[in-house]
Amino acid sequence: MKKSKKVLITSGCSFSETIKEKTWPLWLEEKLDLKTGIHTGLGCQGNGMIARKAIHSVHEVLKYTNANDITVGIMWSGPNRHEQYSMHDPSFVSKNIDGWQINPVSFVNNDRAGWIIYNGNWKIREAKNYYRYIYDVVYSQILTLENIIRVQNYLKLHSVKYFMSVYMDEVLKFRDNPNLDHLYEQIDFNQFLPVEGEYEWCRDNTSFKFNKHDMHPTDEMHEAFTNQVIMPFLNRQDN
Repeated sequence: MKKSKKVLITSGCSFSETIKEKTWPLWLEEKLDLKTGIHTGLGCQGNGMIARKAIHSVHEVLKYTNANDITVGIMWSGPNRHEQYSMHDPSFVSKNIDGWQINPVSFVNNDRAGWIIYNGNWKIREAKNYYRYIYDVVYSQILTLENIIRVQNYLKLHSVKYFMSVYMDEVLKFRDNPNLDHLYEQIDFNQFLPVEGEYEWCRDNTSFKFNKHDMHPTDEMHEAFTNQVIMPFLNRQDN
């Protein structure tokens, strides 16, 4: 018999990263009074990585915890962020010259290779080649929607409670292509927080100033977002 142990699993980009700042995953863990939180948010990673990490984390936790004891929160990032798995030795990958993220990254045990993260403004050769020869805005949106659908379907299959959101409204803004219609129709938006994005909500509903160095929410903004948006949404799910 599996042990009853409540677990919060979160995934996202820098808005969900828990290394240096107290972002919404840590506030939510505190508000839910949980002792166990698995937070896989990582700055600059795209929706493919966000989806894979979420599914892997839930898969592992289901080995020892009942599905009804798990809560999953996912904050989707920019569709223009990509990744590629490479079997090359990590030393083969270009050194990080952009100051954003270490490449490659991995999230499974005993992985001797890893995922190379790409962002459009990065100067490493892998990113420059990808955005020069492969990148396409429609394809990027297709991948993002497919990632949302597969995570959503996986969580529903295993009866895991979840909610989703986006870090900025740009994530789901592009819809002007016929290849996107059937994908949007498959997404259960009832499971999304009722906001455009965390950035827009913090900008319009708090008096706090964003981080001095960029447009990331501060700890106080994340706390307000958790108290006023996430917690009421979860409470409605329970009733």
